[in-house]
Amino acid sequence: MTQIGSLQNINGIAYSNPHNANYQAIKTAHNATDAEVTSQSIRINNLESGKADLTIQVPDLTLASDGWTLVSGFYEYDLADENITVNSIVGIIPEKAYMDIVTAAQIVNETDSSAGSVKVYAKNQPTGNIGVTLNITEKV
Repeated sequence: MTQIGSLQNINGIAYSNPHNANYQAIKTAHNATDAEVTSQSIRINNLESGKADLTIQVPDLTLASDGWTLVSGFYEYDLADENITVNSIVGIIPEKAYMDIVTAAQIVNETDSSAGSVKVYAKNQPTGNIGVTLNITEKV
């Protein structure tokens, strides 16, 4: 076992040291459990070593029903978010309360990212607003 900053490295897996002051401060500030802090520490360690992608989740967004435009046989929606870059892979997760609208619209499971926005596609124009969460992944 080796100590790396506030992390302990056991068999190649990084674990936060619960006796470290930084660990305790993070846990207190975010009202987090030991498992949540350990999970984030592993994710940060993997990012620093180039072993993982960085994913940001942005909840509570809305695709407004009047924001869709028909282009080449598909309805398109441009959703802005400052976390999106040209290299982002963006997943759109609709809230289950809107599944009837999503199903009828035939939302496509493909997106196109550009700096500051993502384009969402549907076969039919959605008949109402759709609550979504974005999963934004950056290759590192």
